[in-house]
Amino acid sequence: MSLVYGYLFEWDGFTSDEVKKPNSMRFKEALLSLSAFQGFRSVRKAPRWSVYKFMSSKPLNGEELHSLPADFRYSYEIYVRVNERTKTVVIAASRYTITEEAVRTFNTYLAPNLQRKIINIKELSEHLLEKGNRKQFAVTYLLADVPGYGSALSLISLIGEDIGSTDFLDDQRNSLTTRQIGVRPIDNRTECGRFASIGSVQFRTDQLGDLEAFLSYAYQNGFYLD
Repeated sequence: MSLVYGYLFEWDGFTSDEVKKPNSMRFKEALLSLSAFQGFRSVRKAPRWSVYKFMSSKPLNGEELHSLPADFRYSYEIYVRVNERTKTVVIAASRYTITEEAVRTFNTYLAPNLQRKIINIKELSEHLLEKGNRKQFAVTYLLADVPGYGSALSLISLIGEDIGSTDFLDDQRNSLTTRQIGVRPIDNRTECGRFASIGSVQFRTDQLGDLEAFLSYAYQNGFYLD
């Protein structure tokens, strides 16, 4: 298990030609057309996820600089999931800097570019925190702006197994502006992902199935922004 950090994207390349081909294959071919992406393999317990080696000419993981050959490349794993239904892509690595450099490289050499896809975190959090409705996911983490208190109180961070089951936020819930939310399936006590209003996502690589289930839930309930 490892914790990885990335983003949700949309890519117009899924409909860029008339050849009938799975979107996952289109994206794989696009990545591997660049020498910076190598070593494709599937994740054993989540076969719809792929792992590539991203080769970078500069250190992106805090490595110390040494005297190295001019052609030396640092190797980093990136996790990729192409969703055939939503035509979206999740790309993540052990640091945001790695993910961002991988995407920058892709967008520099290939067109169309990857574009961030945003989940409506505010409406999603209101939905999951609302009492009375039977839900498939519980809120485990909440980072939100708090209005009305000036500089005395501007931001709150809450952690728990089911924040929505408490009455702690009853008076303030609708006035909060959520920046980040963590979720877990009701039948699993382990958090499967955290999602931010800028389109970022962080998740455990041993919870890929639950993460996919949540992304499907968010899409089906209209929380993907156009």
